[in-house]
Amino acid sequence: MNRGGPPGVRRFLWPYGFLLVFVLVVRVLPAITRPAGAADNCERVSRTDPAAMERCAAIHPEDAELLIDLGDWYRNAGDRSRARSLYREALTIDPTDGEVRRRIDALR
Repeated sequence: MNRGGPPGVRRFLWPYGFLLVFVLVVRVLPAITRPAGAADNCERVSRTDPAAMERCAAIHPEDAELLIDLGDWYRNAGDRSRARSLYREALTIDPTDGEVRRRIDALR
């Protein structure tokens, strides 16, 4: 019984089948299974996406600059108490930051 053509053709094509499986597993599968969202790379998170900044702040609670940017977003959105809270949190990370103190004073 001859399945799939002459034996020479099968012998020639099987490495390409393995190559196709390899590419799918190594290249495509990680892209599909990687969690979606902007918090994947917090260095490039959009400063106009508060949900992404909140996720990054949860991942990197020591990032004072991110907390300040998030506080600025909430201040501009009108949520002064949340902005003040984020500024104070940033101030606990870097107590010498005079700009954060100025922003807190401006919210009073």
